[in-house]
Amino acid sequence: MIYLSPIEQGSKDALFYANRKTFIDFNYLNVLVLSTGIPSLRIDGNPFDPVNIITHPNNPAYSVAIARITGAAGQHRLTCDSVFNATIYGLGYFESYGYNVGTFVNNLNSYSQIQNTLNTNGKIDTFTCPKTPVRLYAKLAHAANSITWKFSQVPGINPNADSVVNNPPLVRTEIINGRTYYVYTLQQDFTFNAPGTYKIPIAYSSTVIENCNQTENVELTVLVKPGPPADFTISNQLCLSDTVRFTGTTSTVNGLFNYSSYLWNFDDGSAQNTKDARKRFATTGNHDVRYRVYADNGCIGDTIKTINIINGTGPQLSMTITGNRCKDSVLTFTSSITPNASNPTTWYWDFGGGQVVTSGSSNSTTHSFSTAGTNIPVRHSATFTTGCQPDTITVNIPVIYNNPTASFTIVADTLCPGKPVQYTSAISAASVRNWSWNFGNGTGNQFPPFSRPFTNSGNYTVSLVITDTVGCGSAPVTQNININPAPVVNAGPDKYISVNTSTTLDATVSPVGNYSYFWTPGTYLSSATTLNPVSTPAFTPVTYTLEVTDRTTFCTGKDAVTIIPVSQLYIPTAFTPNNDGRNDKWNIPGLALYPDAVVSVYNRWGEKIFETKNYINNPWDGKYKGIQQSGDTFVYTIVLNDDKKQFFKGTVTIIK
Repeated sequence: MIYLSPIEQGSKDALFYANRKTFIDFNYLNVLVLSTGIPSLRIDGNPFDPVNIITHPNNPAYSVAIARITGAAGQHRLTCDSVFNATIYGLGYFESYGYNVGTFVNNLNSYSQIQNTLNTNGKIDTFTCPKTPVRLYAKLAHAANSITWKFSQVPGINPNADSVVNNPPLVRTEIINGRTYYVYTLQQDFTFNAPGTYKIPIAYSSTVIENCNQTENVELTVLVKPGPPADFTISNQLCLSDTVRFTGTTSTVNGLFNYSSYLWNFDDGSAQNTKDARKRFATTGNHDVRYRVYADNGCIGDTIKTINIINGTGPQLSMTITGNRCKDSVLTFTSSITPNASNPTTWYWDFGGGQVVTSGSSNSTTHSFSTAGTNIPVRHSATFTTGCQPDTITVNIPVIYNNPTASFTIVADTLCPGKPVQYTSAISAASVRNWSWNFGNGTGNQFPPFSRPFTNSGNYTVSLVITDTVGCGSAPVTQNININPAPVVNAGPDKYISVNTSTTLDATVSPVGNYSYFWTPGTYLSSATTLNPVSTPAFTPVTYTLEVTDRTTFCTGKDAVTIIPVSQLYIPTAFTPNNDGRNDKWNIPGLALYPDAVVSVYNRWGEKIFETKNYINNPWDGKYKGIQQSGDTFVYTIVLNDDKKQFFKGTVTIIK
């Protein structure tokens, strides 16, 4: 059997014993506590596993925490800043046990309540903090005719004078566990000097109190916890010429505080309400600086430090700015304070809009402005490890220019290889310092208008970037251009024909398309506008040029062919095979008319050293078995194998 006690008679600190006698195998601790007390609930100084904490199914204001007690038999401690009700029980094969870990008999004729005056989170306060203004509330079981607040008996409370209130005004009534309580307060704030648990005696009278003087004495309990930590650091040197930097340092304590505001108070009566502060003092000597932090539950953290301002001045600070002052261009900002290994420096640049650059290694930085404007302020400062600090300076950039916009037009009647393509622009040439072109197959800096051909067909992207007279550059602007392919023209092979005969010109064009043709000269041709006309030349060679035009793109292609009339067979008597590109082979042009002719060559000993048929395609190069023959005279025979069976014999000389 386990005695159960009401939560109103709960405890905040209990010692209990976990047993192992008679083979107890498992020990468990069950705790019922206000949900707001869970963060401070500890077993032997350790928090409960969140997995083993559940909200009470019938009253969400309470939670149930469970812990298994392991290890040898021994004493354990359960603590919380809110009252709890707990049981310990053990299970074994032979035996089991269980008991209430303890209760605290409270006078249920009164309850305490506080409200931090500066609370902004709207939650009920369960504690206050030192130096924090707080209102005190007494919840009494009977309607009071008079209340005596005995503050003089409470060390550390302010104000501490007793207060007697006859016919106190009722704030409200509350029902707690089915019983009506009457709520009273004093219309003033109180503060406590230090953390602790304070008991405030109250004596109140009521006509329904059943004792001789109809008076009851109760105590209000107020829990005061350490406030939110408030501290600050100060820049190293405190010179009269310096702007002193105060950096607030704050931290949470077990998640109790959410910081909501800050307040700096200086001894000249000025104040600042930011987390960090900057202050330039007008006089030397000691100055008190007070820093307060405010949590959203109304608790205050407070600290005061005394600083000593000395007489001194730091070096003069200046800054140079280099680079094109254009939108999105990179500017370099260089401080006049140079690095010094013996006195490390930190440089600061503030470009506005929260864009701050800090460097501990270089006295220069870069920045680009995303918008154009005038009189743009840039703040700059530097701090040293030792010595007085220079003043913060502000340099106004007179103007950040907008970037120019590039544009151009492509003009061409035929987009073909080798044809001129014209480029024009509506931009005033006087406003542009430099034109930077990329044609996809080369670059240039020509001022428009100008013309430029493309050597090959294909798709090209032409881009232009301009730089105006103040040095600002444009974004690239591009246009695509397609250069159509020219027809590939082959006028055919050169031909040798007999005098007074005709031949067809074997010209070809690729790819297949819709073309027009024009031969020049048109002399001796059956047609000058067909692809394969018939040529009947007289006695002299004629070179014809064929120009082919694509009827769709108007691109043209050209090639030439020579027709050579031959009246008789001319056989050269010498040649010079010395690889100079002239007469390196024994060419006999007239043999083109006799494809079946056989040419044979013999050396002075009658040895045949060369013989071939279709000589026009395989003329003798003066070699025998791959070896160049020396300068000498050789005998040749030529059998034409024509209808007349003509035969020629003679000599040919290799000249070295």
